Amino acid sequence: MKKILLALLLVSVVLVAACSQTKSGTTDKTPTGTDTTTGSSTNDNPATGGAVKKFTMTAKQWEFIPNTITVNEGDEVELTITSTDVTHGIGIPAFGVSETIQAGKTTIVKFTASKKGTFTFFCNVQCGTGHKDMKGTLIVQ
Repeated sequence: MKKILLALLLVSVVLVAACSQTKSGTTDKTPTGTDTTTGSSTNDNPATGGAVKKFTMTAKQWEFIPNTITVNEGDEVELTITSTDVTHGIGIPAFGVSETIQAGKTTIVKFTASKKGTFTFFCNVQCGTGHKDMKGTLIVQ
């Protein structure tokens, strides 16, 4: 019973957060408290010389929120992604990222932004009719 109540509470929080987002064309969709320009910088990463940048993301038919993430070359990137509806995935081939995000679950994806450029991230799990449009942009400065 406690597990069911906890699960319902978690789903409610995610839905409220997702519903409070403003949708408008290609404008960044930023969850409260997350800056898509710099992410949440926790500390320097001595292994890479960059900072650890953390982003909280939502995957839902057929978008990622936020849909643009900007980091610096050498940053360790940590994406905490929750799927609010069906199973989705995230692929960023340039950094060897290929993960599945189960429906109603949260997946943490970590990688080092080892090269500068603009990279597309996308859903790599067939998720419905708008699947091909489920994309975002990773900018490494």
